Amino acid sequence: MRKLAAALGVEAMSLYNHIAGKEHLLGGMVDVVVAEIEPPSASGDWKLEMRTWAISARAALKGIRGRSG
Repeated sequence: MRKLAAALGVEAMSLYNHIAGKEHLLGGMVDVVVAEIEPPSASGDWKLEMRTWAISARAALKGIRGRSG
């Protein structure tokens, strides 16, 4: 939390006005990444849908690296 606060240019304690704690922050981060993953459709070709889902998940997770803000 101290590193995050320093990167944002605020005091660590001021973060707690916006989030309950580290677990809440991490949960929110996971929610943002998971929301970027395209859910499989019900096309009937489950192998194609799993491949599409895996590619989407990989792209979302790969996009985390270097992301700021």
